[in-house]
Amino acid sequence: MYMKKNIAIIGLGRFGLKLVECLSKLDVEIIAIDNDVKAVSKASDFTSNVVVCDSTNESSLKEAGLKNIDHAIVAFGQDLPINLSKTIITTLILSSMNIKEITVRLDDNKYQPVLKKMGATDFISPLQLASERLANKVAAINFIDYFNVSNEYNVVEIRVNSEFKSLSIAELDTPKKFDTNIILIKRINDLFMPKGTDNILPNDIIFSFGTMEGIRKLDSYLNKSRK
Repeated sequence: MYMKKNIAIIGLGRFGLKLVECLSKLDVEIIAIDNDVKAVSKASDFTSNVVVCDSTNESSLKEAGLKNIDHAIVAFGQDLPINLSKTIITTLILSSMNIKEITVRLDDNKYQPVLKKMGATDFISPLQLASERLANKVAAINFIDYFNVSNEYNVVEIRVNSEFKSLSIAELDTPKKFDTNIILIKRINDLFMPKGTDNILPNDIIFSFGTMEGIRKLDSYLNKSRK
């Protein structure tokens, strides 16, 4: 029987609240937790499963229903010493509750070894992601947006210029020539997954998956003058 994944977001600042909003659009069960009543009230716009709770108290977390959680995300910002302490203690408690996946927001990499010892299985840095995304957007004229998938792979949204001579996906053969894949094409108001017989047209917006080096080579090819 299909079971939805259960995800807890602990810490409902701007980052945590945005996570709740995004996850609410996906096929998962969410529990949103913070000890701030106003923050929890905002989260209730996106999920009915909200709890006012001190995440540094193990009994409170258990009462909130976290024993059956598949994945917990500790989303406190670490701008204040108290929030760093809350992050470390919350991570330790979640680990002691045998939650298999614990993703921790990390604003300073020097704390990563400590949090790993506390039980963190993955890390996310909103500040680093935002900086990388902006840097890649402004560094390439034709990059519309950039999404980091892993340390090696990215998805980049590229605008094809008006001088491009139409080519089919098969002719372009991006996996062989650029070590990338074109996964989506946006054409005016239409968004579709292309087949080998589909053509890339001038002014298309394509979503390319691959290494940044390969994507930059593809961008250069698509956007050089081909009159």
